[in-house]
Amino acid sequence: MRFWLRTDNVASSLIVGTAVDSGSLATINTLQTLTPTANQTYQEFTVDISTTNGYNGTDEFIVLQHNMGSTFTSLYVDDFNYEEIPSCVRPTALSGTSMPTGDSAELNWTEVNTATEWEIRYGAPGFDPDTATGFITTNNPDTITGLATGTPYDFYVRSICTVGDTSRWSLGNFQTDCQPVSAPYTNGFENDAIDSIPVCWDGFQNFNQVNATFTVEGPGFVGQPRTGIRSLVLYSWNGVAGTDRVTSVTPEFTDMTNGDKRLDFYLSTSNLSSDLIVGTSNGTDANAAFNPIDTLSVATVNTWERKVVELTTANGYNGTDTYVMLEHSMGANFSYVRIDDFEYEQFLSCLAPTNVTAFNISSDSADLTWGVLDTATQWQIEYGTRGYTRGTGTKQIANADTATISGLTEATYYDVYVRAICGAGDTSRWSTKRTFVTACDLLPRTLPFYETWDNGPNGTQLGNGVIVCDTCLLYTSDAADD
Repeated sequence: MRFWLRTDNVASSLIVGTAVDSGSLATINTLQTLTPTANQTYQEFTVDISTTNGYNGTDEFIVLQHNMGSTFTSLYVDDFNYEEIPSCVRPTALSGTSMPTGDSAELNWTEVNTATEWEIRYGAPGFDPDTATGFITTNNPDTITGLATGTPYDFYVRSICTVGDTSRWSLGNFQTDCQPVSAPYTNGFENDAIDSIPVCWDGFQNFNQVNATFTVEGPGFVGQPRTGIRSLVLYSWNGVAGTDRVTSVTPEFTDMTNGDKRLDFYLSTSNLSSDLIVGTSNGTDANAAFNPIDTLSVATVNTWERKVVELTTANGYNGTDTYVMLEHSMGANFSYVRIDDFEYEQFLSCLAPTNVTAFNISSDSADLTWGVLDTATQWQIEYGTRGYTRGTGTKQIANADTATISGLTEATYYDVYVRAICGAGDTSRWSTKRTFVTACDLLPRTLPFYETWDNGPNGTQLGNGVIVCDTCLLYTSDAADD
């Protein structure tokens, strides 16, 4: 038999055996006791029902029994198969070990037949080995190269016993070693597991409280991430300000000592008394020296605000640290500080505008305004119908932080971006996209008038069941994607 097994607590195991009948008083003939190696993770197990594995040759019922190794815990069995023992048994004890360079790994397995050839396939976690490409090897162990650093992989191995007699796949996994990185570096935490430290990051809390965390969480964890379905969350629990610490630590940045980098990310908190302390360090644990650079707050709880921190000597950077630390201020107990869309990049003297807003929207024009983070006195606006490719839209120059765009079409959605022009050859990145819809034209319609309510915003039914142009509804939206 083979099946997948999961447990709430690794102190609990599954007893697998046979019995003469299904009654509660039947004597169980134990074949194996199975224990998953990690909580809440399914693992596949195979149990032979053979005399060599302890089967008595007469029982006709299979028994799966909780060993009661811990209280209030469950064992979960899924995808149960009862089948003939194959002539070519798949490999066991698969393991993968990253090489120190992080771009290759050594794969090992135990051959339980007499096979001298194996097929290997590898890829991102969850990939389908039956649709992926692989290679044949006569080496055990064998090495695969050309991997991405700091990246998890699944790999499959199957034995080739003879021509036409190949085993089923066996699954293993590994993660390549992390390496120091340089600008530009971005992390939206979308590829990190829930309740885990981001890949290649580190972190700590120094008051021995398991509920004080620095992990990636999903949308059900105190509000929505800014983008996607994950963000980095620092939780204070009952920590004391000035004494206790909950800290997340970035990968090592090889070029931070150049003194020309900055952080650009979004911040949200569940309590206005809780801030984010941003600093640098020469290590990744609580014993490493911490050089605080800035303390960041937000104006409204559970609302994302963009933050920019310069890693320059003028802003307090010591010129030698190579790690960034993001630390909960402990301003309030049981509070969350959340980070999303984290970027480490070359310092730009010209910063992108913030909070682009459309107002005074008519059927053919709209006024725009935006926040200014530098001394720019000129800006470029680009806009087009919703979903257009940036770079192909209509552009115009504005000499103030408010401008009007005109010549628009009624009841039509538009995307708009703004960037600052600080000087010749010194232009910021584009702002976050803002989407709005123009109003309906109130001029009388002329015959013949035809409307199907099927094509585009003119006649599109909104969530409240109102047809845009039937009511001249004015509708704006905050699109969070760039």
